[in-house]
Amino acid sequence: MTNTPLDNDSNINPANDADDPSFQSTISVAGLRRVYHRTGTPETEQQHHAPQTSKLMTPVACAIILILLFYGFLVSQGLPQQWTLWSNDHDAYYEETKHSKTKPEDADKFKISPYGNKIIWKRGNPAEEQSFRVEWSIADFTPEFTPDETNSATVSDTSNHKTLMADLGKLTEQLGLFHARLVRLDGDADAETSNVIQVNVRTPYPPFVMVAPFAILLLSIAFLPLIPATAHWWENNMNRLLIASVLGFLTLLYYYLACSFPVEQHWPTHGIVDPATDGNFAVAKTVFLNAILYEFLPFIVLLFSLFVISGGIRIAGNLKGTPIVNCVILFIGGLLASFIGTTGAAILLIRLLLDTNRERVFKVHTFVIFIFIVCNCGGCLTPLGDPPLFLGYLRGVPFEWTFYLWAEWMFVNLSLIAIYFVWDKSLYNFRESEEFRKKCAIKARMQLSITGWMLNVPLLLGVVAAVACLDPSRPVPGTDWHPWFYLREAVQLGLAATSLLLSSYLIRKANNFNFLAIGEVAALFFGIFLCMQVPLQILQEHGKNVVTRAEQATGVSKEQLFFWSTGMLSSVLDNAPTYVVFFDTARTLTPNTEQELEAEFAPQRDEHGYPVKDEHGDYVMVRKWEKNARGQWVCNDGVRKLVPLAGGSRGFIEHALLIAVSLGAVFCGALTYIGNGPNFMIKAIAEQNGVNMPSFFGYMGYSCLILLPLLVLMTLIFLPLFP
Repeated sequence: MTNTPLDNDSNINPANDADDPSFQSTISVAGLRRVYHRTGTPETEQQHHAPQTSKLMTPVACAIILILLFYGFLVSQGLPQQWTLWSNDHDAYYEETKHSKTKPEDADKFKISPYGNKIIWKRGNPAEEQSFRVEWSIADFTPEFTPDETNSATVSDTSNHKTLMADLGKLTEQLGLFHARLVRLDGDADAETSNVIQVNVRTPYPPFVMVAPFAILLLSIAFLPLIPATAHWWENNMNRLLIASVLGFLTLLYYYLACSFPVEQHWPTHGIVDPATDGNFAVAKTVFLNAILYEFLPFIVLLFSLFVISGGIRIAGNLKGTPIVNCVILFIGGLLASFIGTTGAAILLIRLLLDTNRERVFKVHTFVIFIFIVCNCGGCLTPLGDPPLFLGYLRGVPFEWTFYLWAEWMFVNLSLIAIYFVWDKSLYNFRESEEFRKKCAIKARMQLSITGWMLNVPLLLGVVAAVACLDPSRPVPGTDWHPWFYLREAVQLGLAATSLLLSSYLIRKANNFNFLAIGEVAALFFGIFLCMQVPLQILQEHGKNVVTRAEQATGVSKEQLFFWSTGMLSSVLDNAPTYVVFFDTARTLTPNTEQELEAEFAPQRDEHGYPVKDEHGDYVMVRKWEKNARGQWVCNDGVRKLVPLAGGSRGFIEHALLIAVSLGAVFCGALTYIGNGPNFMIKAIAEQNGVNMPSFFGYMGYSCLILLPLLVLMTLIFLPLFP
């Protein structure tokens, strides 16, 4: 039978089926679809593999405009401005709201540090107030303190402030991983026993059983698409949202009914909410606001904006899915990921990769490697590349510091491309059809066209600029003005609406643009952000202690432990909050001020790194940290150095530990679909275009066999194995 033009239709070919050799039989499913197409039979099967272009673009743009008008109303009422003031001026928050969540009436005696929930004590007159209470987070030490029958202990409150601080310091070292309530008790006439402080100990994190909703949600994502009875039901985003919402509600229900410890508040300002004084409803409300308004909303608005704007750009041509062409696309994507973000690069190039490989039968591995490189590993060269690095920038890491990661970036990404080339070359030579290879061998002038870029590339850069410059916790570069709360998100939504209204419908139709993929991400991550509050709180309390004990038990270096601890948890939790936890943990291992650095001493070391002793057998003590000619603080071992955070005003973090935490969060976010936001989005887009992407555990099989060994090799080369 002679070929017809329909045989060359890029939307109707074996590549739309699956990476399964069974589709290469004499009578193929693809061939049956051609028959359906020619005879006019309803194309129910084909509709699954050729998603319809959304007709909701104008209504969605109008909905965004209504949201922006509502935000304008809030601005006219001064609410976003007030939230920004409260976020950056805690005293204003307490004074204007008469709030006591983090600052009781005896405000002159202490206040909450803006960068954590540590109490900074101010000297006051104990006689002025006979009772007060405060909650604080104790430093991580091995617990040696055993509470008495009343779950309390006492220390003397002398009139000497320094003595009181010393007594409290000793007690906190014994308390270990506990919160404590300080209550001033009425004393007798004896000066030694008057003004006693009672320390009530409470476990500051949820029970481990409350990780169950988060675990159930992960198992639902992994198994419900595989079970025949639920596979079709799970494809509906409303059903995904139902499961995620129910499990998120169970998490909030725990905080409302059973939470007995304070939780940290992030929105609109930082503080502590105590169920004993504020009630459990306030605790559950705080957890919800932290998860949705503080974390989920900026996350999904950024993904939505990049998704919409990139969908208005069409990169098309006559490229054939050869190993060389695919490697070039992967390399360009890995490079772009560091400068326009992993999400922007992934959405921009995924449709080009789909079109290029549309006639390939074996192509699942191409999109898996695409997720490895473009959605994750390519984004570590600038803070704009991946959300964890941007959070580090917001916490004071210099913008240019991430360029120190260039060697690891080159090693991991080029190694992945080399592995992919060998793998794809073998499939191309021995598994793809001879007809396809002959077609690819025909010499033709390469044609590549980019449409929609004149409007959408500036909009894309506008989103990146909004993320970089409009964070309410930092002044706009070159000014003292802090952007209003959610101004960044409003700008992003405005740019997305502009793209929806002004972009060519024909371009979006050619891209098969619709909102199903971003809807799936929104539905699932709504529940993920709620449910992961419990494991994050447990991790925040145990993270440092786990690393310290692992170092003592294994003798492995802190760098290795921080990399793998951050990495493994980033693969099952979202990598951004996991990065923050281990970033703060690494900071606690370093003095906060230059005065503390100058006061820290350590044994002098010889050229081999061994401690030096004097003639009496005592260690020769020298300053542990010194400034070099470049003004950098370096250790006396000549190897370790410190990174000043925001000019030193927020302390220091060890350079090697920051490298370990950053690499662990960025690279290991590729180990699962939920490790980083773009992973799931690319999976959804690929499946809508006929690629049978692996299941949750199937994808982990790819990552464990390919990426994980490569990361082990990378740590052995670039991170010290032993202290």
